Amino acid sequence: MNLASIDVKTGNTVLFSLPRNLEDVRFRPGTPMARRFPNGFDLPKDANGGASDLLNSVWEYADAHPEIFGGKQHQGPKVLMDTIGYTLGLKVDWYALVNMWGFARIIDAIGGVTITVERDVVFGKYNEGLVKAGTRKLKGADAMWYARSRTYSDDYTRMSRQRCVLGAILDQADPATVLTRFNQIARATKELIRTDIPRTWLEHLVPLALKVKDAEVTSVQFVPPLINTGYPDWEKIRDIAAKAVRDSTRTKAAVAASASPSSSSPATATPSSPASSPSSPSPSPSPKKTKRPGRETGDDPTKGLTEGCGMTSAKG
Repeated sequence: MNLASIDVKTGNTVLFSLPRNLEDVRFRPGTPMARRFPNGFDLPKDANGGASDLLNSVWEYADAHPEIFGGKQHQGPKVLMDTIGYTLGLKVDWYALVNMWGFARIIDAIGGVTITVERDVVFGKYNEGLVKAGTRKLKGADAMWYARSRTYSDDYTRMSRQRCVLGAILDQADPATVLTRFNQIARATKELIRTDIPRTWLEHLVPLALKVKDAEVTSVQFVPPLINTGYPDWEKIRDIAAKAVRDSTRTKAAVAASASPSSSSPATATPSSPASSPSSPSPSPSPKKTKRPGRETGDDPTKGLTEGCGMTSAKG
């Protein structure tokens, strides 16, 4: 599960990734789920000893128990949004749920994405599929399996690959591509994306998305060894998230301090927590290459969105 926190003045964005197997999830005090689970999300083990009380079960559980919400149906999205927001210490405005084959069709709609696959990725029920190592343009199905496969791998490696695919889409879905392929993209999103973003907001969010393309996009993945998913340190998660948002809102101003007076770049953004900082002149940074001023290389878990992905910027 990914949450994008966007500074609407600069377009600077932090993508927070929470693993699906986060245990003992806490709910915002005073909410129906907190009253049901005052000591964290905890359900009896299933017949095989497996756990069904992980973060990725919150939506399903809330939908299956309307009695918790006074009989209200379909509370899953709202509950999961609030749970993720409480976990990170942020207010979540909206959600988008993407069918995974929809993810593939969206990539096909923009003409594929160029990615450097570090090593062969096996997929399929019988391990019959293969995304070969190397740099090339992937069609939607291969890009999806590259992002989703856990064969000979794990959740955390998969999360890293997902980050690389999201970075590739952000880098390569330029305005010209989106405009020339608008009909294909519209069909893919209409059929396969579910969201609570009001239609009246779309005219504001499209220019915001263009801002994000020219801004700095960083990411934090709350995976081991940073976070023990079986015994999460909730305060540490919130502290890391707060620092990442603060650093993101400061970055453009810090870069501007060394910029020439004539340089400038458009301000842009996208929806999420209401972090903000004053707009100021700055060079046009690249999400892939910009180094964050003042960032220490030691224990700071915040990375550039495509850092370590081995991506190329080819749009071929």
